[in-house]
Amino acid sequence: MVASRLHATLQDATLDLAQHHLGGCMSGHSRRDAKTKLYVAELRLRAVTEPIAVATA
Repeated sequence: MVASRLHATLQDATLDLAQHHLGGCMSGHSRRDAKTKLYVAELRLRAVTEPIAVATA
């Protein structure tokens, strides 16, 4: 439940990156631990920024 809320919040977050393009990648999964019977959620977050090309004439 926490992982899904975090994913939903970050998926389309508005970031102020003037003159940059944000290409993001997020992945995650959850599983139940065999020994403790607790659920474990793992998220990988990565953000890549690139300058926006300015056309010159």
